[in-house]
Amino acid sequence: AKNFLEQNDSFSKLTAELEDLLESEKKDISLACEKLHALQKSYEAQKGLAGEAERELKLEEFKNRIEASITGNVVKVLTEGNIEESLKYVEMFRKIDRLSQMKNYYGSIQQESYRRSWIEISGAIENSENPRFLSDFYETFLSNWSKHLKCYRDIFSSDGVLETLNVIRETLTSLHPTRES
Repeated sequence: AKNFLEQNDSFSKLTAELEDLLESEKKDISLACEKLHALQKSYEAQKGLAGEAERELKLEEFKNRIEASITGNVVKVLTEGNIEESLKYVEMFRKIDRLSQMKNYYGSIQQESYRRSWIEISGAIENSENPRFLSDFYETFLSNWSKHLKCYRDIFSSDGVLETLNVIRETLTSLHPTRES
């Protein structure tokens, strides 16, 4: 009971501090991630006790708010290929237990790049008789393969093979106009 009361006080205190941080004009997102990480530990210590659903909702709300506040910057540094800055955001996303979402952002950036290439290549074939347009497009995947694997290794500390293959698969199934047409 004593432990529960201490953890409950800790959760309430951290919630108030985190709320103040996120409401302030000068948001310190790094500190907010630290507080959220501590809040998650407090939540874990109280699992199965009364009020768990409310604490879980509050935790998710904070995660969503923090993620929303840094998503624009994350997309920017991932698009630029800025490894050093990306690593800072990896740590933040890891602390708020959303690293898979950051990987999704990177995958979406890759897909968008491939779609732009497709539009350029497919637009060029309308104005010429280029029988190699599919080969040219597939060459785009091959030429970016090692670059993307290196980014996954450097940024996310994973080999990135499955993620890159999924991006290619999803890109190929979502092309407009389709490869067949």
